[in-house]
Amino acid sequence: MGNVSLVVPSIHPGYSLGRNVMIHTKDFEELAGSEEAQRWTLIAATSMALTSVRLFTDGELAAEAKQEFLKTKL
Repeated sequence: MGNVSLVVPSIHPGYSLGRNVMIHTKDFEELAGSEEAQRWTLIAATSMALTSVRLFTDGELAAEAKQEFLKTKL
């Protein structure tokens, strides 16, 4: 992720599974397989997919994102 994000606009998304648990724990493992977590995962995945579709189909928006990226690039 690090090398790619130096060249093109990138995100490293994270999202809640509906409860406050630390990742990489037994509690997280149990929660991740639940229906509750699947609901939140579907919402997050749908949001990311729709954002991608919009960027791929709206050249003006994609160009704007790239310009913003170039302005903030170190």
